[in-house]
Amino acid sequence: MAPDRRPLRVLVAGIAWPPETFIRRLLVGLAGAGVEVTVGCARSPFRGPDPERRVRWLPMPTWDVPPLSRLARLAIMAARASLSGRRDLRAMAAAMPRETARRERLQRWNQWLPFAGRRWDAVYFPWNSAAVASLPVFALGVPVIVSCRGAQVSVAPHNPRRSDLTQGLGRTLRLAAAVHCVSDAIASEAVALGADPSRVRVIRPAVDPAVFAPGDGPLPTNGTFRLVSTGTLIWRKGYEYALAAVARLREAGVQVRYEIIGDGPERQRLLYTIDDLRLGEAVALTGRLAPSAVVRRLQEAFGSRPAALYAGISPSLGPCCAEFRNFCQEFPPEFWQYQVRPAYFDLWQISVGQLLAAGLPRDHIQVAGLCSRCQAEDFFSYRRDKITGRNGTVVCLRDGSAAGA
Repeated sequence: MAPDRRPLRVLVAGIAWPPETFIRRLLVGLAGAGVEVTVGCARSPFRGPDPERRVRWLPMPTWDVPPLSRLARLAIMAARASLSGRRDLRAMAAAMPRETARRERLQRWNQWLPFAGRRWDAVYFPWNSAAVASLPVFALGVPVIVSCRGAQVSVAPHNPRRSDLTQGLGRTLRLAAAVHCVSDAIASEAVALGADPSRVRVIRPAVDPAVFAPGDGPLPTNGTFRLVSTGTLIWRKGYEYALAAVARLREAGVQVRYEIIGDGPERQRLLYTIDDLRLGEAVALTGRLAPSAVVRRLQEAFGSRPAALYAGISPSLGPCCAEFRNFCQEFPPEFWQYQVRPAYFDLWQISVGQLLAAGLPRDHIQVAGLCSRCQAEDFFSYRRDKITGRNGTVVCLRDGSAAGA
């Protein structure tokens, strides 16, 4: 009888919990294939122990706790690392820039110490910014895999104000054992930043047709091609491209109706663009709506059935940072049950509750679980920087091609 092989051990680090849907599906797939998965995040991925030990948790604490708690936690992590990972501690100390201020030095130790004295067969960073913040991991003798996707690779390196990130991206891409890219264009950007082409692999994103299936009911038809987008009106969302496309459709004789749900600093400029392109009869700026109102709007416009809709709650203010000291005046009483601690609210679950009330099934609601205030490298936060910004989603339905969606 052949001896039992030890399962492959993989650490998935630098994520938030609950994770994005594609990361969750990756974790489930790896565990189902017999891989011993460890999730490195601040929040526990399960309420109780995993009976099969398929998924483990490596606590990676945040910095946003009272100062005494930080120091006590750092002392405990340092004591553990000094017993089981002295070599790792030396590598981390060598990676610390000499000119680093004391507070920043402590923050880096808080990020790095969870890795010390532990080993896996591979470490995977789904977000390259997390790999940049964890550079000493590349010196621990474990293969490190990084993913390249979106603005972190295609936009941020061209921003002169983010030169530190650009340098960090180059180092992680050169040191990585493998680099996963979501498109050929992103792969070209990664190679330009320093990735070895022989280590780059393109795995394109996709959707599961078993999950994203059209509904059963008929879609009302009146000969109009309908478009809907939802998100804050900021330049990075590219609304001008959508408006230019609508103008070309109208020039080609297509009857089209485009509704923009959302608000933001670019609203006035979009109104000027709509007027310049003579799209006043074809485009409507609806303004910001609650999730339940968006559901109702889809029902009214497209004959959508709530049971056939899918909803995603994007990165936004998380329960860790959503403090409302005057919530008695700011929130209706039905929201008060969502306090996670005094004056702190889980806004994500408030949205989930509204969507459930609108008739969406719970398994059709996906929460990104990313706090935009905590993750300064990836998201705007008015609370943090006094600069606003949001994520946006574009939805397009063709008559008859997504019946009942």
